[in-house]
Amino acid sequence: MEARSRRLLQRRTQAASQARRGTWPAVLLVLVLATPGLWAQSDDEGRAPDDTTVAILERGPVAERGLPFLPRNVISHYRGYYSLEGDAIKVYYTEQEIVRFSRWPAVDCGPLQLYQVEGEVYFGQFPDFYIFVEFEQSLRCDFVNQFISRLNYFRSVQDMNAGRPPFPAILEWR
Repeated sequence: MEARSRRLLQRRTQAASQARRGTWPAVLLVLVLATPGLWAQSDDEGRAPDDTTVAILERGPVAERGLPFLPRNVISHYRGYYSLEGDAIKVYYTEQEIVRFSRWPAVDCGPLQLYQVEGEVYFGQFPDFYIFVEFEQSLRCDFVNQFISRLNYFRSVQDMNAGRPPFPAILEWR
């Protein structure tokens, strides 16, 4: 009799457990579908409906040696890969001093001063670091300004002795 009671109790427990498992997906689906704005689509240019531009760090920062835009060198740097509205952007970051070549023309980029290295590659000098930004299509000052702003913020709150520079994972601006 006792064995029969145990089996009956096990069957009821299993049935209740299966019933609970079956209802959670349905409850979750209802909650997700009922959340307004969750499924907002972007337009053809990759902008969110509220006209917010978003750049996403796809990979990196990856530690490397030898900057490709300079004569043969072993400069330690970090490279990150961003995607922005169909454009692939590479950012090279180093804290080792880089002397700017005089043949690189100055380019005003909002509040920043950049220098055009070659094609769509630009160089920026900052108090504690240097960057090269390589665009697949053309210079995007909005990206560079937002990147530097967020990088400076993260550098101010992160102990830089921890290793990699804090490349922002997501950049958003209007």
